[in-house]
Amino acid sequence: MQRHWFFAVMSIMIGLALSSLAGLAYAEGNTIQIKGCVKPSVEVSISQEECVWELSPTEPGIYAKDSSLQIRSNAPWIITVKEENATDGHMTEWNGKCYGNRKLSIPMMVKADQSVTLPNMDESPIKSGLRTGSTPQEVDFSFVQQVTEKDAIDSGNRYRMVVTFTGSPAA
Repeated sequence: MQRHWFFAVMSIMIGLALSSLAGLAYAEGNTIQIKGCVKPSVEVSISQEECVWELSPTEPGIYAKDSSLQIRSNAPWIITVKEENATDGHMTEWNGKCYGNRKLSIPMMVKADQSVTLPNMDESPIKSGLRTGSTPQEVDFSFVQQVTEKDAIDSGNRYRMVVTFTGSPAA
């Protein structure tokens, strides 16, 4: 009786093994098509020091700060910039902790391939480009601020503005 039981279990196990092997042989002969779509992706990297500018003007003139950011994209891209702190694009007096009441009279510009005057409410791009792949592309830009005779230039005054750079797929 035990012998019949052993042969019955072995027969079932061999049958299952052969049927699974037959299933594998059948699966290997078929092709499975998988269709997908990779969505456009744009990544902008910039340090906080690069997108914050504190200016201590000593006299009227044009002041500039050159900087750069990194962009990586799997599609054509654009970069926009906007002012972050509701100062209407004007560098505003900064005491190290909060903004004061004084603002420079002319809004700041950001220049790359195109020049944009802040606050850039219509989000005009400053630069565009093609797919970068996995290697980031360096993008040079400049902050440009004109200081006029009308601006109160007291020794030690600091003016500040925080901006945000955004990378998007080109339309």
